[in-house]
Amino acid sequence: MRTALQIQRSVIFAFFIRELRTRFGNSRLGYYWALIEPLSHVLVLTILFGTLGRHTLPGIDFPLFIITGIFPFFFFRSVADRSADAVSANRALLAYRYVQPLDDIWARVLLELMIFVGGFLSFLLMAAYFGYHVAPFRPLEVLCAYGALFLFSIGFGVIIGVVSALYPESKKIFSFINRPLYFISGVFAPLSAVPAEYRGWLLWNPILHALELARESYFQPFRPAGASWNYLLLTSGLSLLTGLAVYRISRTKLLES
Repeated sequence: MRTALQIQRSVIFAFFIRELRTRFGNSRLGYYWALIEPLSHVLVLTILFGTLGRHTLPGIDFPLFIITGIFPFFFFRSVADRSADAVSANRALLAYRYVQPLDDIWARVLLELMIFVGGFLSFLLMAAYFGYHVAPFRPLEVLCAYGALFLFSIGFGVIIGVVSALYPESKKIFSFINRPLYFISGVFAPLSAVPAEYRGWLLWNPILHALELARESYFQPFRPAGASWNYLLLTSGLSLLTGLAVYRISRTKLLES
């Protein structure tokens, strides 16, 4: 007789395998696309903002600066986008007693985490091959910053998944919010490059705090402009707790729908 935890683990694993095949298919090009997309962003941003990077980031290799921002942001964006359809795409499976509305969201988050870790390490190895110094200055703090962003992404993804399942029109709102985040999260420019009078508005964004603090720990010369560990950890915890609370309150409605 299997325990409830073993059953849920099996269900999540089944969703994970299905998402893996759906996302990448049976062709190898599907797996390579996980690297091709961020590579194109890194190359384009390096060409467009390479000169800016040399002036605002002395002592820091601009391609590495982009890599340490683009992969965490893509992880957040992918978790948010794919969580929006997780519950509604599996309504028929909710008729089975062992399948819970949250199971596919966990599976999609795990898949995005695998893509993030695999892609990030692959790019670091590629950069090391071309002679860049890729070892972080304080690796544990880098992991803490990315871990906090991971928790924030999960909570945000659960909220989006539940709300989108109950109110499908809200997906357009979340999609609209996601687009400008690429430009205000410090992916291709440090906060120090922004005029001081506008930094306070941008610092409401937890993703910006995560990237600034991760880069401070990754590059010895880098200095964040106002990023706070307290704010990042607080917003990450609140995001996760809010997501779980929203799911708990709405679980019966999701099953009934």
